[in-house]
Amino acid sequence: MFNKIFAKLFTKTKIEQKSKGEPLPQDQDVIDLNIELKTEVIANPQKITSPLISENEIIFERQLIKRIENALSEYDFVKKEKIAFLAEELIKDRLKHSKNLLSLDEKRSLNLNTRSKYAREFIECFINVEDFDFDPKFFCRNLKNTEQSILWCLNNIEELKQKGFVKRVELEGKGLWNNKTYDIDKIPPMEKIDYTEEQVLFFVIAKVDY
Repeated sequence: MFNKIFAKLFTKTKIEQKSKGEPLPQDQDVIDLNIELKTEVIANPQKITSPLISENEIIFERQLIKRIENALSEYDFVKKEKIAFLAEELIKDRLKHSKNLLSLDEKRSLNLNTRSKYAREFIECFINVEDFDFDPKFFCRNLKNTEQSILWCLNNIEELKQKGFVKRVELEGKGLWNNKTYDIDKIPPMEKIDYTEEQVLFFVIAKVDY
């Protein structure tokens, strides 16, 4: 991969120099540059492969995993010993690369969607999957998305309170949060969601008087 990248780099450099009427470098100069660049890339692979993650993102992820664990623990069909694993999986999404998938016959025997792919490790997080009247993938995706929106809202509200210039907010979601406006110090709690059935996202919109 590196050889192809450098070949393109040097070809472009020669064309640009020729178009500008500049003298082309000697072969030895190119070889020296090639070695120098290779050494830098190999010595610092994180520059290519590791995106920077802020401290706030790390804190948010930890908070979200904890919220997901608490939400999963409310459901008897989730194995207690699998809650931590499943919560982290919903964030990391590592099982999408799993080769250990249920066969077509296994999916039929468990009343699962035969057109979907299910990692065996994922299905093993649940009890009596064959009795579900919902797709476990829908349940997990729904739970993660809603808990994420709730955490965003809670953090947003605290941030607005600290800034002090926002007195009222408009809420979107369910129940008392369904398109209602409240004083920022009188926001009602969010209604509990059944993640096997409902798809609900929560939002906070600051109301600023000009």
